[in-house]
Amino acid sequence: MTTSHRMPTPRKSNSPFAWHGIEHLSISSINQWISSPASYLYKIAGGFDEYGASAWRGSALEVAFEKALFDKVAPNKLFTEIAYQEFDDRNELDGDLIKIEKERKTIPEYINAGIEHFRNLPECTSYQRKIEVDFEEIEIPFIGYIDFEFGTLDNNHQIRDCKTSSKRINEMTNAHARQLALYGYAIGNENTELWIDLITRKETICMKLKNPKPHLEIIKKSALGLRKFLSLSNDTQELCKILIPDFDDWRWNSTKINEAKKIWEI
Repeated sequence: MTTSHRMPTPRKSNSPFAWHGIEHLSISSINQWISSPASYLYKIAGGFDEYGASAWRGSALEVAFEKALFDKVAPNKLFTEIAYQEFDDRNELDGDLIKIEKERKTIPEYINAGIEHFRNLPECTSYQRKIEVDFEEIEIPFIGYIDFEFGTLDNNHQIRDCKTSSKRINEMTNAHARQLALYGYAIGNENTELWIDLITRKETICMKLKNPKPHLEIIKKSALGLRKFLSLSNDTQELCKILIPDFDDWRWNSTKINEAKKIWEI
């Protein structure tokens, strides 16, 4: 099921987004642009952006937790096996085998830490619901997928995004808040509850976003800022002369660094 917040804005062929082959935006791309502009530029310049073992682990656990919403009595071992299978299906054999095995071994801990939380949630209305959001000021839509939706707009409506992390955080990050703000704008109303469910290897931490409006404004301003940057040139290589990557940033692994050095000719 796909949800559009309003009628699509007419697309412009002379848009700076079109110049660089960008057909839609996502909250992850805007968060990347905000936190590391050069890594976003690397992506549109054709750089290979692989997903590592921690991302596979997160996706595998999410699938297992979704199953737990509908099976309240099965043993934890069953959901662990589901997560193992999902993880192995995503496994790329040419990846870092040490990191892959390290992440795989943590799966039972995450299952044990999060399973009761998901079992105790109400009936799930939708899983991985696709949204498409148009803002009047931006020529292309935002597209995304909501992890879990509960209730209806008239009754106990909740949007919950599942995150798994090896580290505990005590408050919601701005990146997570922007994600929830976009989801709430797409399918929610003023009564919709917006939650991040953070699963660590020891516990589940639930964080509620109380005021999404400022974060929604940041999304729009950031998208417009990206648009303005892209309008400086229809040549991506010219844009690469403006931003230089910080290879000390955790986002740059050895493979990406080597490829980025070719793109930036450094």
